[in-house]
Amino acid sequence: MSLVAHKYTPSEMSEAELDATFAARGHTVDYLLKSLRDQMHSGTLSSFVVTGPRGAGKSTVIRMVALRLTRDPELSGAWLPVVFPEEQFGVVSLRDFLAAILRELDAGGLADAHAWLEKVEAESNDEQSEQLAVTGLREITRTAHKRLVVFVENLNLLLEECLDDQMKGTLRRLLMTDPFMMLIGSSVHVFDSLKSYDEAFFNYFGSVPLDRLSAEQVFELLQRRAEFDGNERFLRDFREQRAKIRAIVHLAGGNPRLILMLYELLSQRLVTTIVQCLRRLVDELTPLLKDEMENLPPQQRKIVHALMENGGTAQPTDLVERTRLPLNAITTQLKRLKDAQIVELLGGGKGRAANYTVPDKLFAIWYQMRYLNQNRRRIELFVEVLRIWFEAEERFATIQSFAKLEGGASPSALHEADLSTEYFAASLANTRFASEAQDDGATNEANNTLDRLAQHLATKPSDQRVLALTRFLADLASPEMLQGWLHAARRLLGAQPPETRQALVFLEPVCAVLEGGEKSLLDPLPPEQREFALNVLARFDAEKAPSTPPVAVNADSAQPNLG
Repeated sequence: MSLVAHKYTPSEMSEAELDATFAARGHTVDYLLKSLRDQMHSGTLSSFVVTGPRGAGKSTVIRMVALRLTRDPELSGAWLPVVFPEEQFGVVSLRDFLAAILRELDAGGLADAHAWLEKVEAESNDEQSEQLAVTGLREITRTAHKRLVVFVENLNLLLEECLDDQMKGTLRRLLMTDPFMMLIGSSVHVFDSLKSYDEAFFNYFGSVPLDRLSAEQVFELLQRRAEFDGNERFLRDFREQRAKIRAIVHLAGGNPRLILMLYELLSQRLVTTIVQCLRRLVDELTPLLKDEMENLPPQQRKIVHALMENGGTAQPTDLVERTRLPLNAITTQLKRLKDAQIVELLGGGKGRAANYTVPDKLFAIWYQMRYLNQNRRRIELFVEVLRIWFEAEERFATIQSFAKLEGGASPSALHEADLSTEYFAASLANTRFASEAQDDGATNEANNTLDRLAQHLATKPSDQRVLALTRFLADLASPEMLQGWLHAARRLLGAQPPETRQALVFLEPVCAVLEGGEKSLLDPLPPEQREFALNVLARFDAEKAPSTPPVAVNADSAQPNLG
C-alpha cells in the first residue's frame, strides 16, 4: 500500500493534506500571489508559466496558489479562480478551451455560467460558439466585478497542440485588449510558442522556474509528510540522520516526487516490501517517461541513450564512438536537448571542457533501471539506498534472517528473499568493516557475512551460486581488506559442494599471488577467469584499481557474466 497516495495527482489531495504537507515552495507561491495582488486593478494583465522537471512540484504550487487565493478576502474579491484538471482531452480548439472555462465555473456553482454554457453548446457553428463563449465570460466577470485567473497544467499541450496560429492570435488579444482573464500555466520547460520571435505569445508569459530542493528544504518536506502520516518511527530515526538527508537529496536530485518515493521505501523498511515498491516505481514511471523518449527525434534519442550509458554525463567527443554520429551533429542535437531542458551544460567556455548531463534524476534512475543492464543497474541503485539508510549491523541481521527461511515459505517470499539477499550482500562492500580490516572483528564479520550468503545460496544452481559469490568477493576487494579477503576466500573454497568448488578453484592462485606468489601462477587459467583474477588483484593496488567492477565468471568459465 502506498503511504503517499497522491504523489502523481496532487489535485486529489484534500485541503487538509495539502496544507499540512506543503513545504519548500512557499516563496514561489508568495511570488505568484503578490503578482495577482499587484494586478487587481491593472489595465493590463501578465500571465505566468511555472516550469520544472516531472515531479518538481508544479501541480502542487498551482493548487496552493488557487487555494490561498480563495482564502484571502482581498484576492478572492478581485479574482475568479478556474483550476483545470491536469488532462483536458476534450479541448482541441479555442472554442473548446473557453467552453471548458464556463463548464468549470458552472461546476463551481456560478449560476450565470450554466446559462451561457447552454448557449455555447447549443450553437453548431464553431466561430459563433466561440464568440458566444467570449461574450459570456466577459458578462460573467462584469457582473461579478472580478476577473478570471485560469490555472492550466501542461500549458504546452494547449498552445502547441490544440490551438492553431489564428486561435493563438485571438487568445492573445483576449488576454491583452480590455483583459478580463489571465493564465497561470505549467510546463516542463519554456516551449517554442513562448520563445519563438514569430509566435503570438513571444515574451508574453513570465517564467517561474522551480529550482531543485536543498537539503534543508528536503528535511522540511519529509518532516511535514511524516508528521501528517503520524509516522513516529520515521521521525524518530530521521531526526538523528541529517547527514543521510543530504545523501537522499543527491539520489533524488532535489525532486519532490522522487523524495516522496524514497520516503515510502525507507519508511516501510521491510526489505521484501521495498523491493516490490522499487519495481512498482519503475512500472509507474514507464508510460510517462517512455512516451517522452519516443517523442524525441531519432538522433536525440540515440544521444540520450549514449549519455545514460556513460553514467549520465559526458563531453560531446565522448559520444562520437557510442553514437557513430559526426561531432557537429552531436553538438547541434545537444544544444536542442539543452533548450528543451532535457540535458544541462556543466562548465564550458574559456578553454574549459563542456560536459553535458541529464539533470532529471527521476528520469535518469528510471532509464538506467529499465534499459541499461537492467539487473545490475537496479542493484546499483538499490545498494545506494541501503548504504545510506541501513546500518551495517542491520544488513548483517537481514541476510541472516533470509538464510533462516524455511522450505515451507511461499515461492513469492523465497523469490523476494533471493533478490533482497543479493541487494544486501552487494551493499556490504566498502562498508565500515572494510576500513577496519586490520581488526579481527572486522574479518570475522566479513567471514560471517559470506557464510550467511553461501548458506542462503546453498540450494541454488551451481552457476547462480558462483555468480553471486564471485560478485561479492569482487566488491569486497580493496587495499584495506587484504587479510579479511584472503580469510573469506579460503573459507568459501572449503565450504562449497564439489561442483561449485571446482568452478571457484581459480581463487586459489589469486590467494597465492596476494600472499607473495608470482602472477605467472594465473597463466594456466582460462582467459575469462584470468581476466577476472587480474581485475580483482588490481583492486588491492590503490593506484591501479579499475574504475569499474570486475566481471563475475560463470560456473563453466565459458563466458564472463555481467548479470
